[in-house]
Amino acid sequence: MNRIKINLLMIVLPLLLGGCGVKLTPTAILERMAEVMSQVNQVEVTGQLKLTGTSDTAVLNGLRELTADFSGKIDIANLDKLAYTLNLDLTGQGAEGDTQISAEVRGMPDYTYFRIKSASTPPNLPWSLTPDNRWYKVKNPDNSAGDVLGGGRRLTNAEGLQIRELIKNSRLFLVQTVLSPETVKGIRTYHLAVMLDRGAWGDWLDLLAAVTNDQLKPNREGALKLADNYTYDLWISQRDYHLIKLVAQGNLSPAGRSESVLELNLSRFDSPVSVAVPSEVKEFTIESLLQSPLGNL
Repeated sequence: MNRIKINLLMIVLPLLLGGCGVKLTPTAILERMAEVMSQVNQVEVTGQLKLTGTSDTAVLNGLRELTADFSGKIDIANLDKLAYTLNLDLTGQGAEGDTQISAEVRGMPDYTYFRIKSASTPPNLPWSLTPDNRWYKVKNPDNSAGDVLGGGRRLTNAEGLQIRELIKNSRLFLVQTVLSPETVKGIRTYHLAVMLDRGAWGDWLDLLAAVTNDQLKPNREGALKLADNYTYDLWISQRDYHLIKLVAQGNLSPAGRSESVLELNLSRFDSPVSVAVPSEVKEFTIESLLQSPLGNL
C-alpha cells in the first residue's frame, strides 16, 4: 500500500468509526445532561409562563389568561460574585379588568437593582402598582443576616459547589416517551417526554435544604406537585448534552381549576455575561417604600 493510500485511510477510518458509536439509552442521555448542566457557569434564558383559569396563588388571585414573558442572563461561576439580569412583561385578565406590568431587575454582589417600567392595574383591586420607571437599589444581605425584604442571606460559593454536585448526581426524571429528534435553533437535539420521579425529587429537595442550611427549603407539599401534576418535554443537544429547551405543563391548583405551561429556552452557555450598574439610582428602604408610588403594592 503506497503512502497516498495510507494517508487516505488515516483520514477516512476515524470518520467510519465515528459513525459506529454506541447508541445511548434515554437514561444515559439524562445522566449526561445532568453532569453537563452541573458545570454551566453562564447562560442566557428566554421563556414564557402561561396560566389559564383561576389561580389559587395569593398575588395572582382572580387573574385568568395570565402570560409572563421573560428574558435574562446569569453568571453563576462564583455565587459570591453572582450577577444576572431579568426582564419581565406580565399581562393578565380578571373580573375587575386587565393587568399589565413590565419590570427589569439587575443583580450584582452588593446590590440588587430594579425598576417598574410600566404598569396598569384595575382600580378595584386590593393592591395597586404605580410605575415611575426609576431605578432603585436594595443592599444585598451578608451571609449571616436576612435582608429588609425577608429574602434571607445570600448563598455562598461553597454551597453553590455542593448544589452543583447534587445536580450532577441527580436522577430525577422517568422517561415516558422518546420522540423523534428535532432541530432547535440550528441545534440537533434528543426530544424526551418525561416525568419527575416523586421519591427522587423529594429526596433531592431534602439534600438541597441540608447543603444550604435550610436557606433553600421550598414548601414540600407545593414542590411535590411538580411531580404529581406536571409533565415535561426536554430537548437535549446531541452534540454536548446541554438542555436547550424545556416545556412543563400541568395543573397549578389542587382543584384543577387552572392550567399552566412553562417554556424555557437556554442558549449561549458559558459566554461572558456583563451586568451594568444603572445610573441615577435611588436607595430603596422600607421608609422609601411607604413614601413612594410603589407603596400601594
